[in-house]
Amino acid sequence: MENNIWKTLYDRAKSVQCERQLSPLMEVGSVGAAILTDKGNIYTGICIDTACGMGMCAERNAIANMLTNGENTITKVVAVMPDGSSGTPCGVCREFMMQLGGKSADIEILISLEPLKTVKLGEQIPDWWGKKYQGDSGSFAELHILNGDYALQLWEKCNFPGESLVWKETYLEGPLPDTDDLHIFRSMRAEYLSHFAELSGTSVEKICQHLQKMDDMVLNLPDSATLTLWFDSCIFDQTILMRILYLLNRKQTSTPKVFLYCCDGNCLTAEDFNCGFSGKIELSSADFETAAQAWTAFVSKDGSKMLQSAEKENFDHLPAMKKALLRCADELPDKNGLNRTQRQILQIVSEKSSSFTEIFEKLYTFEECPFLGDTACQRLLDDLQKKGLLEISKDDLYQLSSI
Repeated sequence: MENNIWKTLYDRAKSVQCERQLSPLMEVGSVGAAILTDKGNIYTGICIDTACGMGMCAERNAIANMLTNGENTITKVVAVMPDGSSGTPCGVCREFMMQLGGKSADIEILISLEPLKTVKLGEQIPDWWGKKYQGDSGSFAELHILNGDYALQLWEKCNFPGESLVWKETYLEGPLPDTDDLHIFRSMRAEYLSHFAELSGTSVEKICQHLQKMDDMVLNLPDSATLTLWFDSCIFDQTILMRILYLLNRKQTSTPKVFLYCCDGNCLTAEDFNCGFSGKIELSSADFETAAQAWTAFVSKDGSKMLQSAEKENFDHLPAMKKALLRCADELPDKNGLNRTQRQILQIVSEKSSSFTEIFEKLYTFEECPFLGDTACQRLLDDLQKKGLLEISKDDLYQLSSI
């Protein structure tokens, strides 16, 4: 299989090779190149030789073709020389590929087809000067953290440079250990999350590893990195934002450049990503400290501390976070063990027996910025049933318990 893809690339590169003289000062096509992207697409190019150094190698021509088509990650490169042999990229092409970012050092280059021999780009350009702008993984340290899978789909369509991470956690449910020990925090969260139906069959250890991976991607960003955060104004997103900025505030070394794009609504749209880079703001260490204090107040589950933090800290760059902290304080359970959303559910059902969809949609009318997902809503309804406050009729409608 490996030999087949190299043969395909070789044949594609050779198919565009067509040496010809366009004028006394320009010749083209003596070398053909083909590159394979991480999406499985192949792009080709030919060399352009001019009399005054304005030409371009076949590899860079193929790369230009790739970039024109919205891709930017190469996995394999083949260049076919005039005599039909495979050639390695020149120094300029090596530099050009390294500056593409991503895991460019891992790009494989064909040395010979028979016998098959390849080399990685990183081996051909050791001690590259640009390593100081890279993360430990060998990729340019540009990370985008997003609030969900739908946002990731929109982000991918924009072909932004860098790596992406969807922050998959929900801090509005379950225990939140009031501790700075990350291992203890992750362990308790993993234990709770393992009981979610959508994570059924996933071990606590595996969930814990996932949580650690997210933390590490933030904590291990070098100071030369760029981090862009894509979130909306709802309290679900804002509690995640608190957590991420809390982690940045913990970094022992200097922090990377951090940019925040926070839309006014409760869902990022394609338009948000299209104009995101013009609408984002750069956050400072003071903003990290503000968010860290907000996070500490939030996990304390102490309403007075949340209110104090909301009034004391400077949320000029994080206005949605202040609103979220106030809303979280309002969500704390009352003396009967019911939070505000559960009390609203009981209010809805007391007016008339309602289906799940009716309850879910009506809850949105109570919020300035809706935040509750359907699975979280179902868990609240299940909890009210366990408490004996709700029951389901024969028509699958929720109603107040008759007990």
